[in-house]
Amino acid sequence: MRHLTGAVLALAAVLLSGPAWAKDMCFQFGSKGLLVVRGYRPPSPGKCRTWAAYEASTDVPYPANATACLNASRSKLYVHWTWSGQTFFTFDFYSANTVAPYPSLTGALTWVMRESTSTGSEDATSEPTVVSACFPAPLP
Repeated sequence: MRHLTGAVLALAAVLLSGPAWAKDMCFQFGSKGLLVVRGYRPPSPGKCRTWAAYEASTDVPYPANATACLNASRSKLYVHWTWSGQTFFTFDFYSANTVAPYPSLTGALTWVMRESTSTGSEDATSEPTVVSACFPAPLP
């Protein structure tokens, strides 16, 4: 019994000292967009990680693909995501890139490119971005 108790305590210590549980992360860029990454965990230095995400700035969330890469020196997090959405009678494709100082994630900046498949027009903007855990995550 004594060995079993010690083993249980050792296992609990290992589990509690490991990385934190995955969180839902929000990337709020300006007043124009909100990307939600469910179950976000930062990538290892020099590596990338991909997630299914969604854009949640409207009443109807749109599926998105997101990839985050942490540079080898652990000083910058690069996030790229794409999504498509319909606004009134147009269907638009979006591609966005965020660069955030790591690990603070403060002072991030996002560049967004929008292409209208209905009109063929394109525009691009850069927006200050707030990166934070979502409690609770917006829809869905």
